[in-house]
Amino acid sequence: MDGSIVGIGAFYSGKNYLRLSTELVWQVLHFYPLTIVPTLLWRTLQLQALMPAPAKNMHYVANFAVRAEMQSKQIGCSLLCYQQEIAKQLGRDIYALDVSVANLRAQAFYERLGFKVIRRQQFKGKKGSVADTLRMEMPVNR
Repeated sequence: MDGSIVGIGAFYSGKNYLRLSTELVWQVLHFYPLTIVPTLLWRTLQLQALMPAPAKNMHYVANFAVRAEMQSKQIGCSLLCYQQEIAKQLGRDIYALDVSVANLRAQAFYERLGFKVIRRQQFKGKKGSVADTLRMEMPVNR
């Protein structure tokens, strides 16, 4: 908006997941010192339990955010609704995301858009270091 980024998100399906995961491993190997790579990869595997790979027919939302000062201006709603139309065009059936149980404002926002909680996903690593998440879904053609 006016030359500034006000919102961001990644939207993909299970068809893209392997390529995205491979790219992540490549980036870790090339940008971090080899001494910490095993720790980073272990942490990534632990976090994967919180955000399992999306199904091939799923339009998955990741890393979605709107700048704090731009929230409550319909930007998030516009971005998600636009992506829902893209999901329809791509023939995807399910629109899904994961949200922290600690982020009550985001949960309420997603519920207003029609997302429903499907399950709670527990972090398997050190308790308290990462909040559990809720998988929320809705049909693309709602």
